[in-house]
Amino acid sequence: MEKWYFELYEKNEFNKLGIVRNEFEKVMAIYFGEVVVKNNKDANWEVEEYPFVPGKNTIGVSNGFMSMSLGNGFMDHYSEPSNKRRNALFRRYNHYFYN
Repeated sequence: MEKWYFELYEKNEFNKLGIVRNEFEKVMAIYFGEVVVKNNKDANWEVEEYPFVPGKNTIGVSNGFMSMSLGNGFMDHYSEPSNKRRNALFRRYNHYFYN
């Protein structure tokens, strides 16, 4: 998915999907969460309240003591530092969730 994201970004073609870049980044985050949950028997979706904003929630995934919020998506993913190889999502998955 990350490869596809960068192809769309470089060609400015998110509109061909009928969405804008930041919407795609939010969907990409949800897809990432689904990959985590489907590939880790102990991983779960979770919804948590923001600690300083009562009544506002965020969605994420957890696996044991590890928890990752996905609520803001992967905003401005194209500008993520240390992603010259454009495989940050793969590395993030392996770092936090690969057993």
